[in-house]
Amino acid sequence: MATTKGKERAQNILEHIFRGGLGAARVFDRATGGCRLSDASEHFLTAGVFRELSKLKGATHLEVSVKECCKEAGAIRKGRSSKRDRKNGRYDLVHYWADQTPRAAIEVKNGIRNANRAVLTSDFDRLTRSLAASKDSTFQFSAFVFFATVDYSKKDNTHPARRKRAREKLTGLLNRIDKIAEEFTDHTSRKLLRRVYSSPVNYSPDENEGGWLIGMIVFADGGAVSTFPRQLFD
Repeated sequence: MATTKGKERAQNILEHIFRGGLGAARVFDRATGGCRLSDASEHFLTAGVFRELSKLKGATHLEVSVKECCKEAGAIRKGRSSKRDRKNGRYDLVHYWADQTPRAAIEVKNGIRNANRAVLTSDFDRLTRSLAASKDSTFQFSAFVFFATVDYSKKDNTHPARRKRAREKLTGLLNRIDKIAEEFTDHTSRKLLRRVYSSPVNYSPDENEGGWLIGMIVFADGGAVSTFPRQLFD
């Protein structure tokens, strides 16, 4: 891993990414009178993260070419590239070191309602292959940011009952996503660190809506344990 230093701690960047996602969800909830962010375009969530990252030192760009970004980072594998690299695709966001080399690739997903292993693993694979491509890569970490939601149960007639069941469903969903991420990192050729962060469950006041949370899975080099805390906020 390259030793190029930026002026922001990794934890500070992660906190801003998380605040951006949570802020976007809360703004949408407040502006619509209780509708969930899953009713909006995914760009709304991406823009919230982008806005928070813009407050930090180091540039942030939207819709960055995977091929060009990996080239700038020195994250180039020997031999022919794999379809798994998805070099013709784009990262939703990339945050850069102070010297303008790529530091973190970020993918955003809005409206996750179930733990689709194939879809999640595909995104995890693309994000982490940039980390494992070369020991000289300037990528420090990658992040998968998501808005997860469940509907209130029609069987529950009271607010407390609806909220309790929504909380249980979202906790289960988050655990399944975490399990898929854990199984993924267990089978990567290079040892990777995995961190999973989530907001508390939020509840729409509208009985036709449901509960939601913001989650983030971070992947980094396996030796970077001290850099990435188990909890972002006390």
